[in-house]
Amino acid sequence: MLRFFLIAIFLFYSFDVFSQSKDFTVTYAGWTYHTTTEDRNQDNYIWGIKYKTLELSTMINSFNDRSYVVAQHTKYYWNDWIDLGLRVGGISGYSKEDNAFQLLGITPIVAPTLDIHYENIGFEVSLFTDVFVFSLNFSF
Repeated sequence: MLRFFLIAIFLFYSFDVFSQSKDFTVTYAGWTYHTTTEDRNQDNYIWGIKYKTLELSTMINSFNDRSYVVAQHTKYYWNDWIDLGLRVGGISGYSKEDNAFQLLGITPIVAPTLDIHYENIGFEVSLFTDVFVFSLNFSF
């Protein structure tokens, strides 16, 4: 997992993420609420990085397996403290029994998001099929 983040930071550094703009976001923590089942993992330990709209993250999924996410996350300004968004990409770590809709072991994701933020600190709610995902983020 550490290798994943070091490689991602190196790649993002080469795109000048450490400029004065707030194009760089770190996502951390992570909890879920499953609307149709109760016997799933609720503490996902999400860690991720985002540059502009490209996201790379990892977590412990609902079945207690390590998952990796690569996604395009576009946010739309609503007001000074709320952004609406759409995350489109893929997630690994699910078996055919967990999720039958896969392509080469990758489950596609299309998830609407709501980000409530004050200055650099934010709280995000997203909906992945029947699962609400809650996470914290810090932008700089």
